[in-house]
Amino acid sequence: MHGLQRVLLLCTMLALPASASAKDHGKPDRGSCPDDVAAAVAAQCPCESQRNHGQYVSCVAHYGNTLRKAGCRMESALRMVRCAALSTCGRPAAVVCCASSTGTCDDPAPGDGDAAGACSNKPWVACDTDADCTRTRVRITRDAATCTAAGGVSGGAGSMCSPCAALPTTTTTTTSSTTSTTVVRAPVTTTSSTTTTTTPPAGVTYGNAAEFPAASAHSSGYLLGGPLMVPQASTLTHLALIAKSGGPHVILALYSDTAGEPDRLVAATPATTMTVGAVEVAVTPTPLAAGAYWLMAVYDGDASVGLDESDTSAPVRYVSQSFSDPLPDPMPPAFSYSGQRFNYYVRVAD
Repeated sequence: MHGLQRVLLLCTMLALPASASAKDHGKPDRGSCPDDVAAAVAAQCPCESQRNHGQYVSCVAHYGNTLRKAGCRMESALRMVRCAALSTCGRPAAVVCCASSTGTCDDPAPGDGDAAGACSNKPWVACDTDADCTRTRVRITRDAATCTAAGGVSGGAGSMCSPCAALPTTTTTTTSSTTSTTVVRAPVTTTSSTTTTTTPPAGVTYGNAAEFPAASAHSSGYLLGGPLMVPQASTLTHLALIAKSGGPHVILALYSDTAGEPDRLVAATPATTMTVGAVEVAVTPTPLAAGAYWLMAVYDGDASVGLDESDTSAPVRYVSQSFSDPLPDPMPPAFSYSGQRFNYYVRVAD
């Protein structure tokens, strides 16, 4: 467990912007940055020669930290360090186990090529037929027999980050293209940015609603965020962030605070497409008592939001979280670090 905690903390460190991760003495030696990070990690930490999984994770963590200190671009390195903790390396006979289940699609005209329904097991995904609602889960089991007994298909040695090739993929065919794609259903959201005249919803904001100049480098697979204060009893109407780049999808979640830690889920958004600038997502109006809360976010890909690192004591909490899984309620014991604030905020009714 200590190895996993260590690698998760390193993933957070590696997610710092390049300007923040290159604060070591003098200029970083970018000449030491490998062109192929995956090959470099494999050479530095051979999977087959590790005594145990903890040794492998520790090796990758050390090497990833070396790359960070050298000022290397860390997008690929971050993924490799995270995937090390989700691998079979150092676990004799262990396999990557893939299992799938299919939900139902409520499309009123199934099979017409128009994804007008929603999956029962993945409501953020638009669908045309039940085949579009296949959900794949990946885990590490101690051996192939254990995987098969649980109804899964063994993928052999490897990492949970690799796709489950033996199982069907989830696709929907659109009428405008011959390419099969997954359509993500995002609600209509109100967005604004400093370069447009979009009018935000009425109300008052609490949290970090003034855009920070720096940009974060979030990765998928984590529910992460910080605290905010609601100074008086209010009615929540929106959860919001300020994005530095568009493309990925985000789920925002507001948690209550108990003894300085996130606790119960108060409100959450559907999966929403990020666009540059303020992204404010309406939620069911929810009464909020005055007090502390935690606003967290999970992404389905690499994402960037406004970031401030001027307060070294600013608390951050995070847990491992798949984008497709239900949000935890209550929040389990979370990993922590300090020194970052994100452009996350809430909007409440006047």
